[in-house]
Amino acid sequence: MDNKPKFTQTGQLCPKKTIAAMFNLSERRIEQLVKDRIIPKAARGVFDLVPTVQAYVRYLQGIAGGSVSAEIENLERRLLMAQTLEREAKARQAEYQADVMEGKLLKLEDVARQWTSRYVEVKAAMLEFPKRVAFRFTDPEVRLRVEEEANAFVVELLERYSGPRLEDQWEC
Repeated sequence: MDNKPKFTQTGQLCPKKTIAAMFNLSERRIEQLVKDRIIPKAARGVFDLVPTVQAYVRYLQGIAGGSVSAEIENLERRLLMAQTLEREAKARQAEYQADVMEGKLLKLEDVARQWTSRYVEVKAAMLEFPKRVAFRFTDPEVRLRVEEEANAFVVELLERYSGPRLEDQWEC
């Protein structure tokens, strides 16, 4: 069982400034100790004297006995891991940018723009097709009927193959 004494509420509340002066620390350092859950806070900017002193003494004993060094090692290990992950992410980003610059990869926006441009060209050419075919017929009625039929077919094809827009499928 843990033989550490429990915090006891004494009702003797002290402001942060008093605790900082008693421990010979800055008020900012007191805030850090609270944030790190080393000392308890009774309310906003107010501390119960006895539990606060007990907690700080235990913290100092831990430093002297080496138990806090394990905590520090854990924090250092986490920091090293975070730095490694950041470096790896930056390396992946640089590799991606190099591949784009070398032409190995294309940006999605560029591909979408090129396909849209090509689609407009094909659409214009296909819509021109019925007139060019109908032009070959000399009889005006036949010419009109051929042009209407070819135009209906082209419009049907365009509608069938236009499908959803690229922007709707992928985020650009």
